[in-house]
Amino acid sequence: MTRLISRRTLLSTAIAASVGGYAYHRGLRYPTLSLEPRGPLTSFDHAGLSWQFTDCFKTAHKEFTVRAYAPEPKITLRAATDTVVQFTFNNLSIESSLQSEHAEISEQIDGINRVVTVNLKANQPVHIEWAFAHSSDYTFASIGDSGGAGELSWCLQRAHQLGAQFLLHLGDFYYQEGDYESAIDLFYNAPLPCYVAIGNHDFHDGGLLHSQFTDYIGPFNHAFMIGSTRFLNLDTAANFLPRSSGKRGRLVKTLLTQSEQPLTVAYSHKPLHDPTGESTHDIGHEGERDWLISTLKALNAPTLLSGHIHIFDRSEFAGIDNIIVGQGLGHQDLLTNDVAYSKMAIGHVDAQGHVDYSFESLNMPMIQHCHPRIEPVKASLRNGSDARAKTVALIDKACV
Repeated sequence: MTRLISRRTLLSTAIAASVGGYAYHRGLRYPTLSLEPRGPLTSFDHAGLSWQFTDCFKTAHKEFTVRAYAPEPKITLRAATDTVVQFTFNNLSIESSLQSEHAEISEQIDGINRVVTVNLKANQPVHIEWAFAHSSDYTFASIGDSGGAGELSWCLQRAHQLGAQFLLHLGDFYYQEGDYESAIDLFYNAPLPCYVAIGNHDFHDGGLLHSQFTDYIGPFNHAFMIGSTRFLNLDTAANFLPRSSGKRGRLVKTLLTQSEQPLTVAYSHKPLHDPTGESTHDIGHEGERDWLISTLKALNAPTLLSGHIHIFDRSEFAGIDNIIVGQGLGHQDLLTNDVAYSKMAIGHVDAQGHVDYSFESLNMPMIQHCHPRIEPVKASLRNGSDARAKTVALIDKACV
């Protein structure tokens, strides 16, 4: 009996160790307890054609569609036989320039989309990449919590109006059925490239949804350089066990091997701190928060751009510039009767890579609120002042 118990114990220990090692590699996420999903593929082979991706991936959007999730993506193509390949490359700045030594390649530009045609010779690899036009002295925008309908459409337009070369979306574009589909369409046809952090609603909302994100939008964690400035997307849609596990932990460990850390702009869904004092609507666990703070400091990331809380706030927390721009729905304009209340963050990067921030009014047109999500807001306005009642009347008039 003792020997049997010992064998069972050894077997249980071995199983636990295997599960623990697998969880450490993949990352165990909670709430909605689940292993971290696999990210976009870095290579793909089909019908004698081999694709190798850097900062981009073959999406499920349409056949032969590739989406970038950084400004300077690269592809290597190799065919088993002589052939002509045509594909659509999505999410590129209209000013980005094609870089390739291959003579038989062409592209047609349509906003952030390129239709690329390549004449391939058998077993001769072709390397294609795009150079971002603004290695210094450029502008980017950041906002989150937009939902996936008219409000998101306006956020994209407004960022473009404000002269941004790209938008960092801070997550939560999914609030109700249909939002994923409409958001994907808007991101793929936006007036400027969008690099998207995953929000808690985008990951799970009455069930796991994350496969749509990795199939259509991009990875949960990623870093890219523009000139001397690094941009770092870290997943905070759920907490991790262990905190340094999964792709997030491995990305951080890889970046920390660099002898010098460039100035880094970090962006994520959840903030370090809830400044309202009314709830704990922040990253959700002190250990997770402390790990993130120490990570940001080690990576020379003095600023964290985040959403999750539907407010605007900028405050120092544990030595980190904690900027919250979670007003993508623009509802605060209505609740405060002030069309300039909701804010979008604008980052100005100078020739030395230093970043200054300004905060511009979202100025969302009333018609963009014509969505079922506005009904609870209207209900709260009806019981208020005459000014609030007039706001309801304006909404109703715009949404006829």
